[in-house]
Amino acid sequence: MGGGTLSEPRPPGAGGAGRAFGRLTAKLRELAGREAGPLRVFVSYRREAGPGQAHHLATDLERYLGGEHVFLDERAIGAGEDFDAVINERVGGADVLLAVIGPGWVDMQPRLRDEGDYVRREIEAALGRRVPVIAVATPGATLPDVDGLPESLRPMLARPALSVDIASDSLWIVAVDSLARWLLAIRDEKRRHDRELRRAVDERQDAERDLERGRDRHAAITTAAAAAAERVAGLEGELPAAREELARRRSEASPTRAGPGIRVFICHRAESEAEAARLAEDIGSRVGAERVGRSAPGAAPQGAQAASVTVADALLAVIGPGWLAAGPDDSVAGEIEAAIGRGVPIIPLLTRHAALPGREELPESLRPLLGHQALMLPEQFWDAAVGRLVERLNEIDRAIARREHAVAVAQERCASLERELERAGRQAEEAGAAVVAAAERVSGLESSLAEAQERERELAADPPDANRAYLAGPPAPRALSMR
Repeated sequence: MGGGTLSEPRPPGAGGAGRAFGRLTAKLRELAGREAGPLRVFVSYRREAGPGQAHHLATDLERYLGGEHVFLDERAIGAGEDFDAVINERVGGADVLLAVIGPGWVDMQPRLRDEGDYVRREIEAALGRRVPVIAVATPGATLPDVDGLPESLRPMLARPALSVDIASDSLWIVAVDSLARWLLAIRDEKRRHDRELRRAVDERQDAERDLERGRDRHAAITTAAAAAAERVAGLEGELPAAREELARRRSEASPTRAGPGIRVFICHRAESEAEAARLAEDIGSRVGAERVGRSAPGAAPQGAQAASVTVADALLAVIGPGWLAAGPDDSVAGEIEAAIGRGVPIIPLLTRHAALPGREELPESLRPLLGHQALMLPEQFWDAAVGRLVERLNEIDRAIARREHAVAVAQERCASLERELERAGRQAEEAGAAVVAAAERVSGLESSLAEAQERERELAADPPDANRAYLAGPPAPRALSMR
């Protein structure tokens, strides 16, 4: 190849052409920047016939395909490696073989009659695997006469349109660009075919799974009729015991709730109106404003205020510094007494640094208040204290919910047994029709699987040299700017 050596590869030609080749690098990056594809190209050449051109061709193609995808023996085989073993492995794993026909290649054509000739073995190995083989005639060389080739190598030139002839160094860049775009098209078509094959494999596997599920379903339905009768007998024995359990749970749970969700009543004196209002707003934002009630000192008689506690699930007793001043007989005392009488959980809330009253300061009816853990509501840590209060309310709510849940579970158990009993009776009647439908379904799935298997076999049987982009031949050369 003009101007090139094995020790110092240079682009074809010299002077201006060589510099123009270097300036073309940016143009080549347009295609080289595409998504790298797994197209493995094996470059076959004779060391005695244009080795420099083979090296230049491999170097140029690396810009398009990536260096790891273009195999050239002298670059890829390390010292001490088994040459034949590596060549056989790489030819066996190649997607395309480029048979570089350099100057003098035709003169050495008689060597191809030797079955041990390495060039012949490389090309034969590719043709035997139906790998696309592209003959590339470099400047100073011509494609050989097909009749002069051994019978095993003639498919390489059976279609001259599937070869590349680089007539001169001046046309090198344009010809290599066309070859590279051809290889990229082969790569993209290979990807498309591989995607179709993967899709066919997935569809076949899906069809196998569907068929397995269909058969399992058919077997389950077949045994359903016999199982239904046995199930009916078992349910008839379980239902009386479940009804007894429901009655016991109802007797244990008192109906304390007036509706879904916890109801909170804030008990306070007039002096704590501001704190109670703020607390009602904060608690209401967590549990719902409609679930929060509070005292209205002076607005209703003591009996009416106490009655409002009967729907509460928890009572919050706001205790400020002057909490004892009003005496024990006001509406607040009545509300607390009503909560104590119903066993409603009470949480004393201490505001403005107030303390719980002493035992001797309270009448007998209010002393149980002291048995409940108090919670501080300091102004500076109000949000944190409200957060702890909500946690306490949540604990109370969960305890109530557990009792209610036990009743609900027992109710659902009875209802479930009744539904299952009815369902088991219907299943016995429906089993016959279901078995027929399941058998028809299995037959349809078997047909779908056979179609998917045939599609997979067809795609898997496509040889690599049936690649449509390969059979379309190289694209027309395009004019490349040298600047």
